[in-house]
Amino acid sequence: MSNYLGSKSYLAMKPETTAGTAVKPTAFCPLVSESIKTILGLAPDRRMKGLDWKSDDLLAGDRKHEGDIVIYADGDNLGHLLNMTYLKGTTTGDETGYTHPFTVGSPDSYTIEIQKGPYAQRYFGVKADQLKVEFVDQKMQVTASVKAMGQFSVSALKEALSGAVTSLKLSSAYDMKPNSGLAVGDVSGNGRQWGWSRGYINFCQCRRRNSRIFFNNSNWSNWKQSLLESADSKLHRNC
Repeated sequence: MSNYLGSKSYLAMKPETTAGTAVKPTAFCPLVSESIKTILGLAPDRRMKGLDWKSDDLLAGDRKHEGDIVIYADGDNLGHLLNMTYLKGTTTGDETGYTHPFTVGSPDSYTIEIQKGPYAQRYFGVKADQLKVEFVDQKMQVTASVKAMGQFSVSALKEALSGAVTSLKLSSAYDMKPNSGLAVGDVSGNGRQWGWSRGYINFCQCRRRNSRIFFNNSNWSNWKQSLLESADSKLHRNC
């Protein structure tokens, strides 16, 4: 019989105020499985240059982030899945009971997070286009087919850090806007501190501009020597 680590299997989610602008998820539900993949859409460079038997370069194309998430549903989290699939009307009722009507239309977009070992994979601008509800071992299980506008998990520094640091600049080699997907209040760290005894950055008042992240944290000057000192060091979202 398989062993299940329930504390390691969660899906975090929250509706976005502005579609495609990430927020910190606050609702959590048991995650059974997920198959969301990032399809890079790379295409070979076929210009007349270089070797005649291979392509030297790959051209970036449109990326896709899509797949299925499977959760154990209840009266609370099922409403979030409906909200990212259908257009929600006006809620009526009181504390004794509420009615949430759903109809065909553009649903709310969500930010969701899935734990991947020591870091969290965040997808933003998430909407579902299909729901399947079934009962498995007497538990309601819902499968949602979702698509996202973007993702953030790990990014590299573009510039080395030195002196009094008040911002980070991320590499745009993979993404022209590498800070997309971060939100105020995010806590991040570097990949070399797997013990998690140090090496955290709390973007408590971050402002995103181009590929740079600004923050206001009085402890940062004490951490800069143990964190991301060199260019190409990796920064990731903590769980």
